[in-house]
Amino acid sequence: MVVTVEPKKKALREATETLNNANTRLVEVQAQVADLQAKLASLMAEFDTAMADKDAVMAEAQKCQNKLDMAQRLMGALAANGIIWEQTVLL
Repeated sequence: MVVTVEPKKKALREATETLNNANTRLVEVQAQVADLQAKLASLMAEFDTAMADKDAVMAEAQKCQNKLDMAQRLMGALAANGIIWEQTVLL
């Protein structure tokens, strides 16, 4: 009886030790995953802020470009009117 029980007790101790080691490693990995998820959340928040800033700057750039285009059109129209005015006055 001792011959069959003792190997089983030894196998049980080894399996328990393996389980405890695996559980310890699991806790370490879960802590690492939680840390990485927190870092990811922080980076995602920074990314979202940067993208919002980029979109605001792009909108402002488009607004400035539109103003520049209108100013150039106005200057062109005024220049044409200046030429017409000079021709009218000189006649």
